[in-house]
Amino acid sequence: MRAKHTPGPWFAVGYQVEIESETVADICTTNAHLFGQPGLHNDATAMANAHLIAAAPEMLAALECITDALSPPRNAEEEAAIAAALAALAKAKGEA
Repeated sequence: MRAKHTPGPWFAVGYQVEIESETVADICTTNAHLFGQPGLHNDATAMANAHLIAAAPEMLAALECITDALSPPRNAEEEAAIAAALAALAKAKGEA
């Protein structure tokens, strides 16, 4: 199945989340000032948010690998971890 999101890798550059492409728009900004919300986040928080967002394609791929690799039988702790991972995957894919 082809991903619906912009393929990675994504990079955090200050407040921006960017990709290396001249033909595709960058992903987003975490600069609250651009949305008329000054003081909502300090610089460190805004940049940390950009790094977290930039890691999304790799985290999505990792969760998919983990959920595919951990086949039954599983103990209760593993089942809970898989359920949480599957819920996060559904949210990331717009299915939840």
